Amino acid sequence: MSRRALLALSAAAAAFVLVLGGAAAGLSLRSPTAPSQAAAAEVVPVDLVRAREAEYRRLLEEANAQLRAPEPALAPAPLAQPDPPREHRERGRHHERHEDDDG
Repeated sequence: MSRRALLALSAAAAAFVLVLGGAAAGLSLRSPTAPSQAAAAEVVPVDLVRAREAEYRRLLEEANAQLRAPEPALAPAPLAQPDPPREHRERGRHHERHEDDDG
């Protein structure tokens, strides 16, 4: 075997060993107490899920009932009368002066 082929084979074997070593180290460093997502779904008791669902449905029905209930009738606020335009105010004063002069 030539030196070049031997060097290539050695480099490939070293790369393969490094990849396998990295994978093994990654698996061994993973915490055994941390459950995966699939295991976490199995840990939750069914009764707890049903209780949460029942509470959610109760709150949802309560909110829907509030939405369906008619709002109490409120007395309308009195509308403020706008001030009359300036011409009308002056005309009224002029008219009042006239009445005073006549009578």
